[in-house]
Amino acid sequence: MKTLIRIISYILILGMVPLNAYAGRSISLPFTENFDSDAYARDLIWTSGGASHTHLPNGGWSGGAARFTPPTDENGQDYSGLGAFTGLSEKVLHVRVLMKVGRTYHTTAESTGYGDQNKFIIVDRTNGGNRGMTIFESQGNPANYYTFGACEDNTCIYEGGSYWPDGNDSFKHTDYMDEWICMELEMDLNRRETTVHLWTQDGRFNGSYVTRDYSSDAGFWNQVQIIGGYYNGRHSTDPDTYIMFDELKIDREFIGPPSGFMDGASGDGGSDETDPVTEPETDSGLNWTSDFEQNNFNDWTYVRGDLVTTTESPRTGQYCARATLTQGTLSDNYADFYFGDHSSVGGDKVEEVYLKLSSKFSSQYDTWPSNSHKIALLNLTDGESNDRRYQVMVNVDRDGRYFVEHSYIDTWQFFGLSQNTGGDPAGVRYGQWDDLKLYVRLNTPGASDGIIRLYVNEELKVDYTNVNIRQNTSYGLNKLILSSYATDQSMASGYQYYDDWSISSIEPNDWVSPLPAPQLSISDN
Repeated sequence: MKTLIRIISYILILGMVPLNAYAGRSISLPFTENFDSDAYARDLIWTSGGASHTHLPNGGWSGGAARFTPPTDENGQDYSGLGAFTGLSEKVLHVRVLMKVGRTYHTTAESTGYGDQNKFIIVDRTNGGNRGMTIFESQGNPANYYTFGACEDNTCIYEGGSYWPDGNDSFKHTDYMDEWICMELEMDLNRRETTVHLWTQDGRFNGSYVTRDYSSDAGFWNQVQIIGGYYNGRHSTDPDTYIMFDELKIDREFIGPPSGFMDGASGDGGSDETDPVTEPETDSGLNWTSDFEQNNFNDWTYVRGDLVTTTESPRTGQYCARATLTQGTLSDNYADFYFGDHSSVGGDKVEEVYLKLSSKFSSQYDTWPSNSHKIALLNLTDGESNDRRYQVMVNVDRDGRYFVEHSYIDTWQFFGLSQNTGGDPAGVRYGQWDDLKLYVRLNTPGASDGIIRLYVNEELKVDYTNVNIRQNTSYGLNKLILSSYATDQSMASGYQYYDDWSISSIEPNDWVSPLPAPQLSISDN
């Protein structure tokens, strides 16, 4: 009966969310709101049906927070949250927010004939396309817990693949009541996917949670209509029935949790019960390692695609990582690690790195993409946004040989650096681990004196000392990507394995190479 009521209600309310009576703000990206002041309350509060809002100057994960109680009106279909964020025209949009749910949120939920779900984030698009959405849906009647679904308009997929939470969802809000969690909704019309990402401070959730497809890639995302909730039902009044928000960010690219969140710490503002944590004034986030021995990707900032940990013949230890490569697709699986002056880290600028990793391809992947197969990428951003400006990449070419490529990605210019030393070119050894070392020293802004070197199984194969990596800018290295991206597409199916990643800003003691990387001094300008 509950399912039937919900289906009928979805049909009735499709496209019925009114906007004109509510506040809004035209924004540019990236947009951030940390709730340390109450200025947002002047134009971004949506409450109706007995819902309420309170600004807490010291109650957030970092500084202030916005506290909302749900609607109490028995008629249902009311609001409690933030909106609308207008002025957008994006194919890809990310909305990240920290949230804390009160202990009685689920026990006070009541269905009013439309169900007791909460459309948690709603994003509109042009051309009449279906909305992007995540729904905070209850399991059971009365609710046992709430969890997130990845949705195209009102139709969602939950973790088990069903249209409703089935009781086996690994994320249950009741496991984290009155605790801060981080949620990011990714809406990608290019991929025709929507993904819910979740992070919890105990490390149990650390990235992608659930994904579903869009039926069409038409139009653009043009406004984030509501963050917090369009409620089908109501909640009875209780002091512990609320949702709090902090560290809201909207951007074109992946955002991830704020710095320090995964350490289990409060932010610089702390909470009423927790002493604030003082971060170092300067830090690059290096030296960093990931050997997958914890059987997860917790060392990484963000994980996407068919990427898992496995015990299948690791390079060292008991575990390694594995990506699925699928013929006729881009095989676009990747993991990101942010460091240096990346906008989400805010540390020291990094001008020089030593990257080590091990890679292995299964024998089935015996025909290479027409352009390249990417293994590792180093990105440079401007330190203020997530937009990539320049790149240095370790690739495999169409003949199965390793090479390095760098790009001016803003202008879509790519420059291949083939093997130029060490005798015969080194290629992939199927079914065997290859140890790769990449050294990058950025050029003096405006000069062609950057250095790129690649070692394959301890032998120097790529050696260029005259590379203009970042043109006349002073951007730093700040994003590492583990990749299996095939350009233009994979010509076979198989697996790629990864192990023993590390990246350092100073030469490691075990950096064994026939030609030591020079230590240069250049101006940051």
